[in-house]
Amino acid sequence: STPATDGKAIYVFLAKSGLAAFDLKGKKLWQTSVGSSSSRKRWGSSSSPIIHDDLVFINALQEGHKIFALNKANGKIAWQWGPDAEFSDLYQDTYGTPALVKAKDKSELVLAVPGQIWSFDTKKGDFIWFDLNSKIGAGRGNVSPSAIAGGGALYVFGGRPGSSAAIKLGEKGELKESAKLWTSQTSPYVATPVYYEGHLYWMDRSGYAICLNASTGREAFRERLKSSSRTPQFYASPVVVDGKVISVSRNAGAFVIDAKPKFKQLAQNTFASDRSVFNGSPAVSNGRLFLRSDTHLYCIAGE
Repeated sequence: STPATDGKAIYVFLAKSGLAAFDLKGKKLWQTSVGSSSSRKRWGSSSSPIIHDDLVFINALQEGHKIFALNKANGKIAWQWGPDAEFSDLYQDTYGTPALVKAKDKSELVLAVPGQIWSFDTKKGDFIWFDLNSKIGAGRGNVSPSAIAGGGALYVFGGRPGSSAAIKLGEKGELKESAKLWTSQTSPYVATPVYYEGHLYWMDRSGYAICLNASTGREAFRERLKSSSRTPQFYASPVVVDGKVISVSRNAGAFVIDAKPKFKQLAQNTFASDRSVFNGSPAVSNGRLFLRSDTHLYCIAGE
């Protein structure tokens, strides 16, 4: 889970201990419980809070079997939604962070769950649209990647079994098949792809760099990364900086490729003395790259 900030406070998801807000000096402003259950797999939590207007949202389908919107000023629940109790265990294998999507005159909160996709009105928590027959994570598979938007479409990914789809923005009610621009059996397992200039990029846990044409869903490339050490495995999501895709592996450093539909590996960068595990996605701010492992925090800057 990655904290979120609006520049005035920091919002942190603490799983069974709830969602908390701190000021920029570290003073706790509030803390709200969102449930204390565990999923049947007991893998723990991974969803991150996201902020929109006066609300902070969290996927707590594992802890409280619900999605919550909290008032960011005081932590009070603005709205919450969850499936009927008899179906709640079907959606506990949802580890992704909800995506904020702007479609027409509305802001939507979109979350892919095993076999379904949900889109909520951010203000009220009502459904805007839903897909009850999605192939994303169908068959009780877990869904870790988040949805992303780009080029006038929404892209959703299911980690296991792998599948992905592109959906028209601005839909309402039950999703029609005509709203699905394409579907594919190519999908990341954990990482959320990055959209850049009409293509989707990610690196997978088998050590491959993958690029899809965002208009067609066809693979532009699937190439094994060259590694000076172990086969890289990726849980972190990639970022694009200066036309380059940067993805941090769990076990073999950071890999850099051209953000172009023709594969070119540019670098593999490692910390020679660090054997810790990197699961978190990098953050980019003011020309600096921030990396965190299970034991270290790094800030990388150019000369």
